Amino acid sequence: MGVLYSIAKKAADRLAAALLLVVLSPLMLAISAAIKIDSKGPAIYRQKRVGKEGRLFTLYKFRTMVDCAENGTGPVLPEPDDKRVTCFGRLLRKTGLDELPQLFNVVIGDMCIVGPRPERKFFSDKFAKTIPGWEKRLGTMPGITGLSQVNGIGSLEPEKKLKHDLEYMKSQSFMADIAILLATVMVCLHLRKRNNGKINYEGILAAGLALYIFSLPFIKYMPRTPFLEFMSVAVFLKLVLFVSVIALIISGRKKLAMAPQNWLIAVFALLVFASFFRAQNTEHSLVYLWNLAHLLALYFIITHIVTTKKAFQMAVIAMVLAAFVAGSVGIYQCHTGTELLTSPGGATKRTATTEGDSNYAAFSLLAVLPFALYLIDNEKWKKLRLFYYAAASVIFLGFILTYSRTGMLMAVSSLGFLVLQSRDRKSAISIFMIIMIAAVPLMALASDLKIDIPITGECRRAHMFEHWGSRDTMWQKALSHYRHFITGLGAGNLQDYAETVPHNTYIKVAGEIGILALVVFLAFLLWPGYKKMKKPDSKIDKYLAASLIAIAVGLFFIDRELSPMLWVIISLIACTGIIK
Repeated sequence: MGVLYSIAKKAADRLAAALLLVVLSPLMLAISAAIKIDSKGPAIYRQKRVGKEGRLFTLYKFRTMVDCAENGTGPVLPEPDDKRVTCFGRLLRKTGLDELPQLFNVVIGDMCIVGPRPERKFFSDKFAKTIPGWEKRLGTMPGITGLSQVNGIGSLEPEKKLKHDLEYMKSQSFMADIAILLATVMVCLHLRKRNNGKINYEGILAAGLALYIFSLPFIKYMPRTPFLEFMSVAVFLKLVLFVSVIALIISGRKKLAMAPQNWLIAVFALLVFASFFRAQNTEHSLVYLWNLAHLLALYFIITHIVTTKKAFQMAVIAMVLAAFVAGSVGIYQCHTGTELLTSPGGATKRTATTEGDSNYAAFSLLAVLPFALYLIDNEKWKKLRLFYYAAASVIFLGFILTYSRTGMLMAVSSLGFLVLQSRDRKSAISIFMIIMIAAVPLMALASDLKIDIPITGECRRAHMFEHWGSRDTMWQKALSHYRHFITGLGAGNLQDYAETVPHNTYIKVAGEIGILALVVFLAFLLWPGYKKMKKPDSKIDKYLAASLIAIAVGLFFIDRELSPMLWVIISLIACTGIIK
């Protein structure tokens, strides 16, 4: 351990502990009051512990046992179901909040935030006699949390505790400290169990990915990072995940994921790059390449983090929650006539859509809807089934209020497929018909609503049954400007020729990147879905197929091959081929 690291760590720990004491003081006062109400005795418990180089110091913590718990017994190690622990004390121990007063120990220099946990002198002397090398752990400052704690190793297993403490001391660094702190937060929030023997990097990355997926519908409205003004918090999180995965691969803790679709996506990316050299407007092509690079990074992150069923379910739940919140915002905006979330430049919208266009909103919502239905159908989620029913209902209602004709076709195709896959097909068909018949007048009613747009000061009114022929005109105009069918006009350049967007992903890909690119795009989009429809291996397969059917139909009417939610779904489907 270097002298510079030691000095920097001590200064950073003291500063962080002082700030946390100020911020958490209301919580600590509330905990103190609750302890006094729950049982007799002081709120703060003081105990002598062995610190660095064997020096004794007074450790502070919230009292979790009855007062004078060791009277008549002398020093006794706590048992897992110790009867001396009070009701409120049990809650404090489960959440780790009983350790908060030790921030004061950090401020005065007795402890650090991360390090081996200090033992009482009685037990430290006892272990030193029976366990070779025990005194080695006294060579560094004790901490509030450590490698042993995040792996569930306590004083009842001193040999294992020593092993983990020495492992930490050998690899002490700021990165190790940050990893242990993140793992501690996850343990306290019960996001991971303390029984793996090592830091669960996989669990930390899966939680980070779930947070990023949840932020996708609102990524345009994310605040900028204080130290990188050009980067939003969500993009910074993705960068951290990407760098972390690369670091784990280089260190040998993770292997390169060889998903079946990898080669198709690689070919598509190469064709996009090749089209750049035929581009009339290289600025538009560079923007397209940059956006594709972001999505390739997302694909790389997901396929290397979602390698277990638990990580897959966490990602699916995050995606459903994101759609649930986006749908809720949409319903609120449509009901109030105001825009809670607005797209850059104040683009007009038919209803709430964090995507900036009602068809894009319908596309994202209906691509996610089959995943919500999967959670409802999953036996493991019985306790939360009511919530997932609510999520699915809000997602569907959010789509209704977009009165998107594209969305209606997506809903009919994907939900119709699930109906045909149902065991009780007759009942399912009846329910499906009722829902679809009710959806049309509801969408027509929604389309007659007047929606005020404060940014533009206008009141717009549109109708779902108007302008049916507009897409056909756009397609013909785009097709008339096709030049190079092999490499295309250049990624992002079709609008420069046709003076309008085609609102059709397949026409756009073929026109800009070439026919071969369209074939490759269709292959990595539809091939996995075809395999899962033909021979489903598990319950999730039919819902993945339903989502891909909805996407394939939706892309026929909107140009969204670079939609982040689309690439999340493609990535998750690729993960089903590598999940252990």
